[in-house]
Amino acid sequence: MEDTTTGVGAQQELRSQIESLLVNDGLQCSQCVIAVLGEQLGPGARALEGAALPLGRGMAGTGGLCGALTGGLLALGAAFESDRPVPPGTQPAPLTFLTERLPNNDWLDAQSAVGVQPPVFSLCRDLMAEFSGAYETEDGSVSCAELSGVDWSAPTREQLARYYAPGGELSRCVEMIGSVASRVRELMERTPAGTT
Repeated sequence: MEDTTTGVGAQQELRSQIESLLVNDGLQCSQCVIAVLGEQLGPGARALEGAALPLGRGMAGTGGLCGALTGGLLALGAAFESDRPVPPGTQPAPLTFLTERLPNNDWLDAQSAVGVQPPVFSLCRDLMAEFSGAYETEDGSVSCAELSGVDWSAPTREQLARYYAPGGELSRCVEMIGSVASRVRELMERTPAGTT
């Protein structure tokens, strides 16, 4: 994922901000993305930052999907929250039909006015594809455990020493957080396909 901030000074400032959020404020990677985007996300950013806590270290420390990426998805969802998939004046189909027949697709049958998907999904897919293209491991993983080299559910001393060493994987995580935040900032300026 290309760093889209302008100028080396801006990149260094973003990196310093992220390092401070991680080290001084004790935020998780997912929370850092939200904190960096706080101004664009508005007054609800602080609550969103709190909600992002369990996304850190790969989904509550399980080593799952990268927290920077999930934080970016959360930020996009919050930014386009007003672009709800159900158009004004329409109501989703009542769920009582579930007792009458099994749906072919729960989402589409229950949200018949939606169409195929919420409009922000296309921006989220763009973010995910770009992140995967830039950071995925050789086996195609974008899991925190693979990207960081740490089993966060039971980290070993050696894993943590490599992670926190100068130029270690923490440095790469800071880069990923900055890259995601910068890209989300750009995507927030776009209108998702299907919205007006």
